[in-house]
Amino acid sequence: MSNDTIVSVEPAPSALLDSASRARPYRMKRYPFLALVLLAPLILFGLFGPQLNLHNPAAIDPANALLPPAFAGGDWQYALGTDHMGRDILSRVIDGARSSLIVALFGVALAGMIGTLVGMMAGFFGGRTDEVLMRLVDIQLAIPPILLAVLLAAVIGGGLTTVVATLTITFWSTYARIVRGETLSLMQRDFIALARVAGASRSRIMFRHVLPNLLSSVVVLATLQLGAAVGLEAALSFLGLGIQPPESAWGLMIADGRLYMSQAWWIPTLPGLAIVMTVMGANMLGDWTRDWLDPGLRRL
Repeated sequence: MSNDTIVSVEPAPSALLDSASRARPYRMKRYPFLALVLLAPLILFGLFGPQLNLHNPAAIDPANALLPPAFAGGDWQYALGTDHMGRDILSRVIDGARSSLIVALFGVALAGMIGTLVGMMAGFFGGRTDEVLMRLVDIQLAIPPILLAVLLAAVIGGGLTTVVATLTITFWSTYARIVRGETLSLMQRDFIALARVAGASRSRIMFRHVLPNLLSSVVVLATLQLGAAVGLEAALSFLGLGIQPPESAWGLMIADGRLYMSQAWWIPTLPGLAIVMTVMGANMLGDWTRDWLDPGLRRL
């Protein structure tokens, strides 16, 4: 009878380091820290802007015009300087965040609801309904957003309503196309056939069986479009088709300060940085949401 010797083999330190290095990126990706840091000013200023403002963003003070930021030799009373009319830049950036947050949330939410309903109906009913709804999508995609904003501004005037309407009409078609494709795929699944055999009505199948399976795609698309909504709102305000004076908007601040770029670089630069931070944060949050909602990636 032979004696078997049991030898315990411990992993080499290099193997442990390799496994730790592979696990570390996943743990870091569990929470979108950088995205939340970039979006924190928009959320904080958008929700608590009036309480955080030290100055009236619309107050004009010619005696304090074109003051530089405090870090560039200015006065800490105006931490980010003033514009050509003596208005506090920090207060206007905070107030502009509120406008951007309202526009982005309402525009994306309305576009998501309309586009999801249209895409779900097109994929569920098919046939002539699908043809008509998809031709409407094609027509909308052929209209540039700026031209659409000009038409809306001519009809209802510029302002918050024009921006929200432009965002809604511009973005709903993207939801419709994606949701239609998802719905066509779901209609071939067995649980839909079983629901029909069980006698479930069309509305019950659509809203109890199809819609819940579409929510992950809709949420990802909505998160990605938040950055696009902020950028489009800034572009419309820059062209004079969006938020109107004396209200504050980041695009409007850039338009006001472009003539003073050589002598007061902080007027257009600081709201421009706010736009860049917000768009980058929204895109990173959208990428993280897409990965987090993907079951295959979560098992890695």
